[in-house]
Amino acid sequence: MRMVTYREEKYTTPAHTKLFLRIYEADVNANSVVISHGLGEHGGRYEDIARRFVSVGLNVYVPDQRGFGRTSGKRGHVPNFNIFLQDINFVVKMARENSKKVGLLGHSLGGLIAARYAEEYNDIDILILSSGAFYLDEKTMPKPLFILVKILSFFSPSSTFSNGLDPRFLSHDEKVVKKYVTDPLVHDKISAKFVSEMLNNIKLVHKRADKIEIPVLIMLGTGDKMVEPEGSRQLYKEIESGKKSIIEYDGFYHETFNEPKKEIPIKDMVDFLNSHLSWNKE
Repeated sequence: MRMVTYREEKYTTPAHTKLFLRIYEADVNANSVVISHGLGEHGGRYEDIARRFVSVGLNVYVPDQRGFGRTSGKRGHVPNFNIFLQDINFVVKMARENSKKVGLLGHSLGGLIAARYAEEYNDIDILILSSGAFYLDEKTMPKPLFILVKILSFFSPSSTFSNGLDPRFLSHDEKVVKKYVTDPLVHDKISAKFVSEMLNNIKLVHKRADKIEIPVLIMLGTGDKMVEPEGSRQLYKEIESGKKSIIEYDGFYHETFNEPKKEIPIKDMVDFLNSHLSWNKE
């Protein structure tokens, strides 16, 4: 069993975010993966995945995004989506200091952040997109919510309301759902400006998909009720990388890596990383 060195750090990023970061180290010179978490949650929920990656020789960096977990910012609010990208860039640069190669894994909202990051920055070597938030527009949003977003975006952009996500559809594993619901770092807040920024960046992620040229793995559960799986399928078609893969898990809910058969998607992630990264720095 490989030893894991774990530590927690706090940094102030160039975007003035007081960023909370979890670092799992296999070796000071190992290659690295940065994990971008989803809406309402925090990086601590990715400990099992992080430790699995460490077991095959990777260092793992897991920040809490602005407005989530133990990082600064009003809960569920971001004035500009680019702040997420700037904060991820800060972590990627840190990982790059001791790693020849750096990968980026994003789940749900984190998938949108990761994909947009890959489109705008040319400094990662591999991309994994899990149950990405790639499909949401004025037609698919509930009309009352869309009207509310429009009004608040103009008069009170930082005002927050419930994001409407139903935790029951995270996983078929009731223990996972219960742990999520009772987690003090989890919240259901989202601001009107945040929704507006998400809508804009969902349009951009498809418009600029041809910019993604690195190896990409897209993963989705066909039973996902929290994001529309078709968004991931559409993005897969638009990405022009010659090394792209998509895997669909029949009947799985949103968090494929927290399902009763979680070992299947986790192994798929490890195998994909192993195919495209050398674990050693050399």
